[in-house]
Amino acid sequence: MDKNGDTWIAADGTYGGVAKWVDDHWEVWETANAGVPLQGIQIIDADSLGNLWVGMKYLGLSIFDGNNWVHYDNSNSPLISNEIQCFYPEPGGPMWIGTYVGLFKYDNNNWTVYTESNSGLPANGIRGIDQDAQGNLWIATFEGLAKFDGANWTVYTESNSGIVSENVTDVEIDTNDVVWASGHNTQIWPYYGGVSRFDGSSWINFTPNNSPLPHLQVAKLDLDSRGNLWISAMSEAVAVYNPDGVVITGIEDIDDDILTDVPQNFRLDQNYPNPFNPTTTIRFALSKPGLVSLKVYDLTGRVVADLFNGYKNTGEYSIKFDGGQLASGMYFYRLQTERFSQTKQMLLIK
Repeated sequence: MDKNGDTWIAADGTYGGVAKWVDDHWEVWETANAGVPLQGIQIIDADSLGNLWVGMKYLGLSIFDGNNWVHYDNSNSPLISNEIQCFYPEPGGPMWIGTYVGLFKYDNNNWTVYTESNSGLPANGIRGIDQDAQGNLWIATFEGLAKFDGANWTVYTESNSGIVSENVTDVEIDTNDVVWASGHNTQIWPYYGGVSRFDGSSWINFTPNNSPLPHLQVAKLDLDSRGNLWISAMSEAVAVYNPDGVVITGIEDIDDDILTDVPQNFRLDQNYPNPFNPTTTIRFALSKPGLVSLKVYDLTGRVVADLFNGYKNTGEYSIKFDGGQLASGMYFYRLQTERFSQTKQMLLIK
């Protein structure tokens, strides 16, 4: 979402592109109408000026100011690599760009390059960037977690700290200025890794041995506006952690009034209204009794609401979903039973 509250989505692949929801329709840009590469998209973000940044796997990055597109790669900029791994838009400041061969700062058409050879970076491979309240950058690299205050570098590795792995896959900083870092020892058996919590003085590590974390190899982290830490474990599942208890969106009680006609088939209806703000109704029909799960997901596949999980008799049901604590954007809701599964999309516009 950009500074104007507009929701953007990206599509990966040979015929990829980006789309923005405007009023009641999507505005779509692809390579053909943008005039710049928009294929193999790995990440999108918006800077403090509202510019959209699109990072691609092999084609560098493209920037959209709302009217015009520009493109940068290793042929027309100091970018050494065309494989963009991550962005960090510094509030009111430059954009930081992580690649497999260094860290780059873009500030009003000026570039600064940081690599192992000219800085305190422990490795050129950058997977994640965040910033604490003091303005320090925290950088997830292949060989340690680096902190940069603009002049000096501090590197945390397995040998000099309590970090769970120095092959750091991501970093996030919460509202209490606590640093969260994920990591693992790649594909080397025996595997080790997990999530580390660092409050500036002590480290706490979370692994499947001491927490519900589904796997040692953690790939990505994300903090939402409610303080929930979303943890993506490789080839396994997504976990959500909050020391104060996971906060979900408001959900009204399910309506158990069964209609007079017995449904002949399983069915998941389109929510109504759609688009909605902030409440909507989801109806579904069960032609056989059994265990039922109804969940809401965001565009990254994270569960943002568990609407129902339990046993239901044959019948038709409705449930009201309140997305008041969610950001505007596209969401998906999925009905799962022992005999039936279906997913539909809905749009929250605030």
